[in-house]
Amino acid sequence: MSGSNGTEDDVHEAANRAMQLWVVEDFDGAAAEVVAQAVRRGGHVALAGGDGPQGAYARLAAMDLDWSGVTVWFSDERVVPRDDGRSNTGAARRSLLDHVRPRSIELVRTELGAEAAAADYARRIRDSVPIGDDGVPRFDLVLLGLGPDGHTGSLPPRGGELDATALVVGVPNPSLPPLVPRVTFALPLLAAAAHVVFHVGGPETAAAVHAAFFETPSRATPGSLVHPADGALTVLLDPESAPDR
Repeated sequence: MSGSNGTEDDVHEAANRAMQLWVVEDFDGAAAEVVAQAVRRGGHVALAGGDGPQGAYARLAAMDLDWSGVTVWFSDERVVPRDDGRSNTGAARRSLLDHVRPRSIELVRTELGAEAAAADYARRIRDSVPIGDDGVPRFDLVLLGLGPDGHTGSLPPRGGELDATALVVGVPNPSLPPLVPRVTFALPLLAAAAHVVFHVGGPETAAAVHAAFFETPSRATPGSLVHPADGALTVLLDPESAPDR
């Protein structure tokens, strides 16, 4: 990571999979620059939900970028009305999407309920996102977080959703509050992405970071199961989330 948005503190190559891991003081700025690179190229970009990426989104909103070639999707969403304070769409709109002009913003139709909304989103993804050599839609960039329990997107630890062959799944029992049903990208869709970027901060995530990126992949830590088959995996950490190595 270079430039004014972050300084390099450390880079690691995981022995068990191809991965670049960066510990960066300004990790919101670093994440914003990685997404900005995808915006400049254009294509299909999936944003992460929750509170974690909002600082990076604010930094993106302040950049002078042409978003007209970008279609924005969401790698997970909470099944609540869009004006609900818990909505990932609503949070991303306030911090980023109300300030830029993408080609389109593809929302999860939460009014359908989790299962129907997941099936609808999967159909729209298949209809819109270029298909890769493996027959799966290939996003240009997918941004993800990692929870203290090791979940990513809304894939819960040891959940049956980890076995899904569908592109998008409904999650009736999320692992962390708010305890509302979710819609989330499933592992096959994440594995097909050209670039997956984890953006993880806070001391409460350090144990999960160690389990996800320095130990053997496990269903107990869904983040560890994200393996781009023919793409790049980048992990951006702040110093507090980086485990002792």
